[in-house]
Amino acid sequence: MVSSAIADAMRAEFSDLVKVPLTPNSDLSSLSKLWLEHVTLRHSALLGECCAATVVLNSPSTVSNSLVQSARDFGRSWGRLTRLLAEVKFVNEAQLKIDEQKNWKSLASDFTESGLPEPTLAGVLYASLGDIAIISDLYKSLATSLTLQLHAAFERLLQSSDDRNDVRCLIEESVNLLAKEAS
Repeated sequence: MVSSAIADAMRAEFSDLVKVPLTPNSDLSSLSKLWLEHVTLRHSALLGECCAATVVLNSPSTVSNSLVQSARDFGRSWGRLTRLLAEVKFVNEAQLKIDEQKNWKSLASDFTESGLPEPTLAGVLYASLGDIAIISDLYKSLATSLTLQLHAAFERLLQSSDDRNDVRCLIEESVNLLAKEAS
């Protein structure tokens, strides 16, 4: 299971989000989709496979494929939303510095020094479009979409699994905290 996530991460290394050519008329939904694919490969696949492996290892007998897939989807949804929130936090902190300096070029170049291992969607967009309002709206839209996906994945996981109230409550509380942070 984990080896497939490692293979996904390697594929993400060769999908360069920064080199996507953008114009003011570019379709942002296609860039969002590309970003989600990249984040899924690079960040979410491993968490998804770890969730699936946890289900398999914690099952006393054979486990259904639907439960394993539900756990995998839940982990991937969690990973995508977590990455988005990390980017939003980075962009918000960078915006404060940039507003002082009036230099948005640092958004694309200082991501490593600021704790992110790769460029952000905002950096790619700003380098080409130069409009922070578009970036903010796109992040809000993605946060809403990813929060809904996480809730849906959680519900599917609950439907596929045995009813263990203690675990369910803990996961539900965690999902709600992450969703609150995203809103």
